[in-house]
Parts: sequence; C-alpha cells; structure tokens
Amino acid sequence: MEYSPWYGIDYDYTLVDGSGHPIKEMVRKVQGALNQGKDVRIFTARKSNLRALDEVKEFCKEQFGYELPITDKKDPGMVELWDDRTYNPLLDGHMLAGLGKLAGVLKEKIGGMNKGSPSGNQGKFSSAIQRLQKRKKGKPSYNNQTSMDRFEY
Repeated sequence: MEYSPWYGIDYDYTLVDGSGHPIKEMVRKVQGALNQGKDVRIFTARKSNLRALDEVKEFCKEQFGYELPITDKKDPGMVELWDDRTYNPLLDGHMLAGLGKLAGVLKEKIGGMNKGSPSGNQGKFSSAIQRLQKRKKGKPSYNNQTSMDRFEY
C-alpha cells in the first residue's frame, strides 16, 4: 500500500489555545503549507467525540475556508506531527538559543551587582549558564529550521 505525504497538526494547545482562540502563528504556518499544496490534517483525540469534532470542523472553515481532514491515526505517510506535547515548532530549536541569550544578559546584570559579593551567587549563576550551554551543544541540530519553517504565509 502506498501512502502520500501529509503533515499532522494537533488541535488543542497547538492550533488553538486553552480558551479555543486561534494561535495565529500556527494558523499562518498551516495556511502556508496549504498554499504550497501540502496535505495538512488535524490530528486529534477529539476524533471520537462528535460534538467536539464539530468545533474543529467549524474552526477549519473559519480559518482556512474549508474543513481539513481530521484523524487520530498515524500512517507511514505522516511527514511530521506538530503538537504541543511532542514537538512544538514555535519553540524547539529556538528556545535554547533564546535562553542562552537571556542567560548572557542576566549574567551581565547580576555580575555587575554581585562584584565583590561574598554570597557566591555569581559562581552559581556561571555554572548554571555552563550547564545550559552544554545542553544546547548536545541538542540535535535541525539546522535551526524545521520543515515547518518553510511554510510561512
């Protein structure tokens, strides 16, 4: 059996927030993928709840102009799954880089405040930054671009 490539996107907390409002950046990413002719499917556990499924269908009509296919099954054709619990395309690959920059700024600020401080906080902070940098170096590289990054709208 041959499977065509498709991208799955979770509905709850990936496409919509906890209040049911669209996460605009994710909606743009999905629209970009659709504009490129990609097969995008809503991948959700709601598939078995008909009332909740109606909400997903209505959301798709409002945001994309038509209902996207909805599934709760993976198959060998799935290229990627965009989900807040598995791989968050808005953060992964960028979060640690952002934390590294933040750590540098904090180190600068705290370092200036703690000069000559007997508390030793500066040393603790430096070791925390070193652990962060090691974790960042050990992280698998996605060339800082996921396939999803190509789906800008």
